[in-house]
Amino acid sequence: MTSRIARLALLLLTTAAAPGCGPSEIADHQSHWNALSPASYTYSFQWGCFCATDFVAPVDITVTAGVISAVKNHESGAALPPARFTDYRTIPGLFDFLHEAERRNAARITVTWDPALSYPTSAFIDYVKNAVDDEMTFKASDLTALP
Repeated sequence: MTSRIARLALLLLTTAAAPGCGPSEIADHQSHWNALSPASYTYSFQWGCFCATDFVAPVDITVTAGVISAVKNHESGAALPPARFTDYRTIPGLFDFLHEAERRNAARITVTWDPALSYPTSAFIDYVKNAVDDEMTFKASDLTALP
């Protein structure tokens, strides 16, 4: 129930911020990110879906030279094993995720963007308009460049 409420709240927030986005909007933000992006950074991330509890737990991701090098549970600080890194994305990987939703002709894609670096800070994807529990969301925040 809490997951559904959180997804609904995210939907309402992202809908107010951006009623939808198209390929050119995603590409424009990706170009801006590519021009400004650090090669190494940390950020906080969370998936939202009708998925396993450990999959949707908030995490802190470290990206080194463009590759995920560490993922830690945001609440406990426990490191996740490298086998779980494939459950997550770098920021360019989040752009790829959005482009894949476009290629799959998702019924709705709504994204909010970081005003300075243009990375997606939240997204709501509804793959099939009248289907239940096919939606995917994510939240990304607190991006910090590493030396």
